[in-house]
Amino acid sequence: MRRSCNRLEKPGDFCTIIVADRAEIEPDDEILIDRSGVTLKAKNENATIKGEGDLIRIEADDVTIDGFSILEDPNDASRAAIVPGGVDITIKNNDFEGFNNHIAWDRADLPPTGDTVIKNNEFRDVGLGNAEEGSAVAQTEGVSGIDILENEFYNNRNDIGLADDATDVTIEGNEFLAEDSERYISNRNKEDPPSQEILDENTFDPDAVIANLEADDREDIVPEPANNEVLNINNRDRCEEDDAIQDAIYGADTDHTILVGPGEYDEDVVMDVENLVLEGPNAGTPGYEDRGEEATINSIEIGDKSGSGAPANYAEFRGFEISTDADLGEGTGTAIGSNSHEIVVEDNVVKNFTTGFTSALASSDYDEIKFTLENNLFKNRVSAVSTEGGYEAIIENNKFHNNRNGIGFNADDTFEWSIVDNDFLIDDVGELESKFDDAARYVSNRGELEGESAEDVIDDNTFEPNARFAEEGDNTTHIVPEGSGEIE
Repeated sequence: MRRSCNRLEKPGDFCTIIVADRAEIEPDDEILIDRSGVTLKAKNENATIKGEGDLIRIEADDVTIDGFSILEDPNDASRAAIVPGGVDITIKNNDFEGFNNHIAWDRADLPPTGDTVIKNNEFRDVGLGNAEEGSAVAQTEGVSGIDILENEFYNNRNDIGLADDATDVTIEGNEFLAEDSERYISNRNKEDPPSQEILDENTFDPDAVIANLEADDREDIVPEPANNEVLNINNRDRCEEDDAIQDAIYGADTDHTILVGPGEYDEDVVMDVENLVLEGPNAGTPGYEDRGEEATINSIEIGDKSGSGAPANYAEFRGFEISTDADLGEGTGTAIGSNSHEIVVEDNVVKNFTTGFTSALASSDYDEIKFTLENNLFKNRVSAVSTEGGYEAIIENNKFHNNRNGIGFNADDTFEWSIVDNDFLIDDVGELESKFDDAARYVSNRGELEGESAEDVIDDNTFEPNARFAEEGDNTTHIVPEGSGEIE
């Protein structure tokens, strides 16, 4: 010891306690630091402090813990390695292993805390890696000023937990490694710092994902899958080979979410798992807005019509491009087919198919199918949306662009649909006429439309006036904006 800390008499006095090489400190009780200005330092960063938590308790300002291996013994994932109290605390160059938390605030009997620097530490095996509880850096309620810099987090159940009232938090230059860990950062604050900033400023191992949490006010910060990579965020499966999306679906259970990274996937995908969410990289961005790199697939069936016949009720599909290389109106097949109930299809780009979306009754269990189409771009098809059977549907905020038919209701169907805030656009009537023989139309109805009259559809949507409408038969009503007709 260079100087007895008992001699500290006034604020501004500082002392450093040096611990010798290979020393092992096993206190019978916690190590209490209640004098300001104390530095506890390992001489060559290989001294060990081990014991049960709370192992080191700080009740003073201007305290530094530097260079130790801090181990829980026995390793039963209980309590914390270091409990900071006070301001201007520095915890650096330490290796932590075990405990329920490595660094944890939120102790009611400690003084106010803040301005804590946590740098160049290794945090490992908190909660024994897969315990039901535990975070490396956690219990940050009411803490202001936390700098978490250039640390390595390895095999922890949770690496960092941010409370909703933690403020002035910086998380930069850290490396988050997976092994058996379940998640990296859980954030109840969401804005300080924002999740995207955390993703940009740190390095994440792609071999782990974020466990879903029940709390509505909590957000998990997770790196997105890499190019041509598919990630199940519930069971942590990652697929990168041929048929990666389908392989991920085969391994999924009800209520799972699968994220698909950008890339071209030569797959005709079948979703046959109920309550499954399949998200491409542009989930959250409408198909007609500026988008990032796409995940492109050949087609998708929501429910297995050709194999088991199993529906995928309550499934959600969003954020993809589905396209062929065909010219205007010359594509073949169906981009999105469904035999399932209560599905959501949104934020997709669908191009160059005979049919963009079609739905048919899945089984006798359902008198009608409900589906939602929102924020999609349907482009260059014979029929953008075509239906068979009885339906309740929401079709909102889509763009129907250069389609021979935008929405077609088939004969003898009964519909209760909401058709609102869609744009029906035609760029080149002459080109459409040459491709389709009889020009273009917006919405045609062979059945009985309930809930939306022709006038409602006209009033609630935007129509390009420069198109004419093909006649099909006595039982077909074309829903067109008033005044539209043949082009001279």
